[in-house]
Amino acid sequence: MKEFNEEKVLQDIDCNLYDFITSHTPYKDTDEVFSYAGISYDYKRFRDLVSKLIRILTSVPYLKTGDKVVIALVNCPEAIALVYACNYVSLTPVMVDVRFSPMEYQRIIAEADAKLAFLADICSRDLKLICSAPCLKDLYIVSPIQSANFLKRFFWGIACLIMGFNYLFSSIGQSKVSFWKKFLSKDPGGEVSQGFTKGDAGTPIIFATSGSTGQRKFVIQTPRALNLNICYNEYYFDMNDPEIRTEITFLPIFACAGFASSIHFPLFYGKKIYIHQIYDFRKIDKAMLMFRPNIIIGSVGMWEHFLHSEHINGTDLSFLRLCVFSGEKCEPERIENMNRILSEHGCKTKLMQAYGMTELTVVAMHSPEFYDPASAGKPFPMVDVRIVKEGTHEELPQGEAGEICVHSLGMMKGYWLNDEATTKMMQVHSNGKSYIHTGDIGYIDDKGCLYINGRIKNMHVSISGTKIFTPAIDEEILKMDGVIRCASVVCKVPQRNDISGILLFVELEKGSPLNKHTDKKIKAHCYDNLPMFLRPDKVIVLSKFPLTSTGKTDYQELQRQADSYMLRHKATVINVK
Repeated sequence: MKEFNEEKVLQDIDCNLYDFITSHTPYKDTDEVFSYAGISYDYKRFRDLVSKLIRILTSVPYLKTGDKVVIALVNCPEAIALVYACNYVSLTPVMVDVRFSPMEYQRIIAEADAKLAFLADICSRDLKLICSAPCLKDLYIVSPIQSANFLKRFFWGIACLIMGFNYLFSSIGQSKVSFWKKFLSKDPGGEVSQGFTKGDAGTPIIFATSGSTGQRKFVIQTPRALNLNICYNEYYFDMNDPEIRTEITFLPIFACAGFASSIHFPLFYGKKIYIHQIYDFRKIDKAMLMFRPNIIIGSVGMWEHFLHSEHINGTDLSFLRLCVFSGEKCEPERIENMNRILSEHGCKTKLMQAYGMTELTVVAMHSPEFYDPASAGKPFPMVDVRIVKEGTHEELPQGEAGEICVHSLGMMKGYWLNDEATTKMMQVHSNGKSYIHTGDIGYIDDKGCLYINGRIKNMHVSISGTKIFTPAIDEEILKMDGVIRCASVVCKVPQRNDISGILLFVELEKGSPLNKHTDKKIKAHCYDNLPMFLRPDKVIVLSKFPLTSTGKTDYQELQRQADSYMLRHKATVINVK
């Protein structure tokens, strides 16, 4: 663990995103920055693209400082350069999930009063509806294969032909729709227009939350927060280590964690980035083994899938040097099991857990010197963590569990167009500081380590008033041999707050002893190890767990499946807790 020079860090992070990576980079012009779809982007090509986009954006007659630009693109060099260019000239990127519906795109464009938007061709459906937003003047369609080599572009064209070239047909007659090539042709050359204010550390960038446990919201983040998030890595790791040279992206760029950890982080430290476009974490094992990256940052689900994949059998994983997971609570037994598999395959490092959220960036992380898989690590310097009694500002004694509240430079400015949620999340305490009320339950021990127990919103009250904390169920089930992942979901009686039952969703390993008589065996285990009010009423085996764009368990989808099951079986109260 290195000395953390707060004065230097504050000076370094006080700039826009692009200045942050270019003023500190160890890249030379000919160094490879991106490996993408069969082609190589060197540092000069990347900088030239950003500079070109800056000139184009500042020459668009209807744009002015502070305007919002909607960006719904997959991970590709064009999307990355576009984000840096927008932030550099004080335009606000609104990063949108490419899997949104046309109606959602149209609504977001309208709410942002966005005159300019970019949309990936793979999700360009019903462009007429999207273009109906009265504020929109130009919508540019960007193909994720735009920068690929000839062979990949050829096969992508055939695939699009088979799919009907939906975005081409739907663009016919839409005067607002053009393509990326035309946008690039608008480069005026010469100097950047002086009509724009240069972006600074407070220039906003808007990301959507993952929506894994509740209504998706849009978070207004800043370069200062994202830059600080990067500097923390030097606190624990030697980023000049010559054996830490490459990283692979799995998290989507439209997620704050994806942009910060898979793009901004390696660009700052001069690492080569293998850009992986597919967000299905069940398809990453081959990519990992093909590219052999030194840095992998992902979700618990991603790591569990990779380490249980048959493709790694007999494979040397010593190329892994920095392995990080975040996104949801992971029980110590699961972490230790994954570390065991890594060790058996020659990996010399352990999985490092990072705790944070879009609203805060990173708060705490495992320390290599003080590794405890049961803990989320020690809070970083310049991060103030308080444990308070739920629903209050009353600080609890050391070791007592309560709601985790955080004050740091990584805090969001607020939720976009949601003052009510902002007021609820950001609260001023008696010391005059504003704290994010995370909704997570945890405590801090006498060594200063943070422990996460679960989420407040996963706590339910039964008819008898008994509190049902579903993570306690999941933690017990994951101790069973052959369980890859699980999630318990509470169903309630319609029009009442009474709990009608608990459904447990599980995903099992191949050859698991639980593959036969699963419901009976798991219920028997619960009977022996859980109190009556925490025993699931039904066990449902899933071949694939629903995941959000960032690889977290998609609790909203599981809740829909649970409610559908209860409706089909006409259950009212199947287990009065």
